[in-house]
Amino acid sequence: MLHKWNILYIILLISSAQQGNGGTLPCQSSSVAAEEAAKNVLRLQHETEEVAKSLLKLLQEAEEAAKNVLRLQQKTEEVAKSFPKLQQEAEEAAKNVLRLQHGMEEVAKSFPRLLQKVEVVAKSFPRLLQEVEVAAKNFPRFPQEAGLRRV
Repeated sequence: MLHKWNILYIILLISSAQQGNGGTLPCQSSSVAAEEAAKNVLRLQHETEEVAKSLLKLLQEAEEAAKNVLRLQQKTEEVAKSFPKLQQEAEEAAKNVLRLQHGMEEVAKSFPRLLQKVEVVAKSFPRLLQEVEVAAKNFPRFPQEAGLRRV
């Protein structure tokens, strides 16, 4: 038993199909509707293919990003492995700085003794200068006076 609204709906569909298709029969309008449905299915298939292509491209980009993350992780691990070596080198450099500082302190301690020796040498300069002046006066002015001949 059909409900009265269902019957009215069927009558309305038949009359609208006849009016919209130039008075064609309902079976003709159903073939037109089938063609429209087929076109819609093809359009949806095309759109689905486009979405699939976009998803594939996104998947490839995600794979590339994952590879980049792995490369970054490997480099991070390499850097982390080099930290102990760098720390050891820094400690060795600090020891060298301390040795250098100690050496500079030793040199600084020897400066007073070196200064005393320089003062002794400086005090002997006047005497050395006098000896050079005496030697210069005693030195003959010309080689002939010294008994030297030209060859």
